[in-house]
Amino acid sequence: MIIKLISVFICILGYKILKNVVNFRRIKKLYSYFLTITTDKVDGRIYETKAEVISLFKLAGIKDGFIPVVQPAGYNFVAEMKLSLFNSYPSKKEIFYPHYLRMFDFAFGVFKYRIFEAINPIFWIDTVVFAPKAILNYLGMEPETRSFKLLNLILTGFYWLWLLFWGILSERFKTFIFSYLP
Repeated sequence: MIIKLISVFICILGYKILKNVVNFRRIKKLYSYFLTITTDKVDGRIYETKAEVISLFKLAGIKDGFIPVVQPAGYNFVAEMKLSLFNSYPSKKEIFYPHYLRMFDFAFGVFKYRIFEAINPIFWIDTVVFAPKAILNYLGMEPETRSFKLLNLILTGFYWLWLLFWGILSERFKTFIFSYLP
């Protein structure tokens, strides 16, 4: 039983590390494409990989930002709008470029942090002890909402009761089940 648990843990650990190493290396490669946008020879792959860059940004937890833009519309009128950073990617405009650099830097940091987090024993202890909270966060619920807190409280109660009963009654349960099997 313990060997199976250790095997599962090693598989999960390996997956978490591998996934974040791949994401980190890929965002680095995409960053090198992006840096060519300010040069005379723009790498065409920057436009082909737009969806992938945005997907990796979202995976890193980066939310879309909006930049206010004012442009002359003629006849003494101006057009005022807010442009999405994700929809405008990749753009040479000076107002977007520093935001994209910051987004790439943030993504590098997130993926690096997740790689080292995988080998941190405190992370795994927190994940096991606060499993319902980790599951709710994984499902994308906002931790500050009342529904999250209520659901977390209910699930945590059931989780700890289940662990308590499993710890106390697991041998009796196995004996009961195996006594009725031929």
